[in-house]
Amino acid sequence: MRFTKVTVGEIKPGDTIEIRCSTKARGCPFTKKTVTGKRKRTVSVLSQFKSRWLRKGAVIEIRTLRANEIGSVRRLTVGSRGAVKSQLLCLDVGVTTPTRCV
Repeated sequence: MRFTKVTVGEIKPGDTIEIRCSTKARGCPFTKKTVTGKRKRTVSVLSQFKSRWLRKGAVIEIRTLRANEIGSVRRLTVGSRGAVKSQLLCLDVGVTTPTRCV
């Protein structure tokens, strides 16, 4: 499965976008990358994947972090035949493990 468009919206200057990929064995070109929001409200993170084909079972987390606020985590899991399962999670201040949003 190869992504053709991956964008992160509602970004303010100074926001941190952290992209994590499960393992390089599943086709990920990296395990962790960080992008800082500039002036744009929408940031494309497609270039980080370098047109790679991701195998079934690859898990990508896109974390949007802002200082002293609850962060959002979008977890994308590649399934069979290119199906992608999307899950929205929250990241509390000072915590590294995402949980379900309340």
